[in-house]
Amino acid sequence: MTRTSGVDFKYIDMKEREFLNIYIPALKKALENKNSIDGNNIPSPDWYIENEILRKETDLYIEKNINKYNNLFDSVGIYFDAISHGFETIDNLTLKEVKQNILNEVKKLESYPDGASMSK
Repeated sequence: MTRTSGVDFKYIDMKEREFLNIYIPALKKALENKNSIDGNNIPSPDWYIENEILRKETDLYIEKNINKYNNLFDSVGIYFDAISHGFETIDNLTLKEVKQNILNEVKKLESYPDGASMSK
C-alpha cells in the first residue's frame, strides 16, 4: 500500500500508454484554461483528472519517471507557476512561446508509434 495525501490505495504500476492517455488530455485542458480558481492559482493538469485514484497514480508515475519527461514536467511547472505569479516571460520567452514549446512536446509524445491514442 502507498500512502499519498492521507489516502491509502494499492498502486498499480501504471504503464506509459495509460499515463499519457490520462495526463495529455488533462494538460491540454489546463493549457486552455486562463481562469484562476482562487485569485492566484491556475489549475494545473492534475486538477483536470477527476478520478482521485487516477490522479494519485499519475502523480506517482511522474515521480517515478521524472527524468524521462524532465523537459515537459519542468516546462509545465514553470509555466503554471509563472501564470499564478503574473509573470509575462520565463527566461526571455513569452508565456505564449513556453506554452507552444509544451504543446510541441505533447505532439512528440502523441506521435510515438506505439503511443497513446489521444482524444482532442
